[in-house]
Amino acid sequence: MSFFKKLVPLKAEMNMLLENMDIGQPLRGVASLESRDKFRVEYVRLEIRVTEHWKETRMTRNARGGMSPSTVDVHSTRYSQDIPISESFDITNGEKKDFPFEVTIPMYQPMRGQITHSLKAVANVKGRPDVTKEIKL
Repeated sequence: MSFFKKLVPLKAEMNMLLENMDIGQPLRGVASLESRDKFRVEYVRLEIRVTEHWKETRMTRNARGGMSPSTVDVHSTRYSQDIPISESFDITNGEKKDFPFEVTIPMYQPMRGQITHSLKAVANVKGRPDVTKEIKL
């Protein structure tokens, strides 16, 4: 496989349908992979991320060697989990595969800023860009 082919996205689409979007409760849904290409999927996984975002003033060194205050965006991962929901398989042109799932995303209270919950379905394809779909809850 040529180097440049590894950079070309696959002709496929990942979608997610959720029954409910309640944080802290079991979240049921279906991840669907629809292909317009032929390739091998190593596995399909769900990526659960809970992050906190806030702004903070920090002292930074300026061009003259002195210190000056600056505001920076800070991101902290509060929770992270990858859950495989399939084994490896081959998919062909025009084929659609569904992967039902049930996960619980833990509830966190913000300590400094704003909490963001995300759920991402990822079809892992060796040597090519993954096919993904992310939902912010």
